[in-house]
Amino acid sequence: MIKEKEIITLDFERPLIALAKQITELEQKTNLQNNKKILDDLKAQYEKAKAEIYKNISPFDRVKIARHPQRPY
Repeated sequence: MIKEKEIITLDFERPLIALAKQITELEQKTNLQNNKKILDDLKAQYEKAKAEIYKNISPFDRVKIARHPQRPY
């Protein structure tokens, strides 16, 4: 059995992970035509939350992002 790659998240990113999971599940479960409005609303909510979170991070949170083991190199 192949294990899914474990995603390491920072504490302030958890709301984004929850929203991303909802978006992914909705995309996989249903026809996009039926739930396009809901999906668009969730994506807009995700982008708004992401902008708000990263606008207000502390200097120490910036250090955590820079040291994150799964960040791009």
